[in-house]
Amino acid sequence: MIISEIKKLIMEKSISLVIIRGCSGSGKSTLAKLLGSNFKHFEADMYFMKNGVYQFDGTKLGAAHG
Repeated sequence: MIISEIKKLIMEKSISLVIIRGCSGSGKSTLAKLLGSNFKHFEADMYFMKNGVYQFDGTKLGAAHG
């Protein structure tokens, strides 16, 4: 499905939540960003961004998913 078709489906069905799952590196974040600024996207990796720098800490992974 191309991005415009996905957007159309979301809008037509009044879908308020879309969960994108997949393996690491499969394009989940890219797809979420391609949906555009009318949509908000959240991912666990955002938890580890500090002052624009990615600082992963495996001991905080549970909190990131929470």
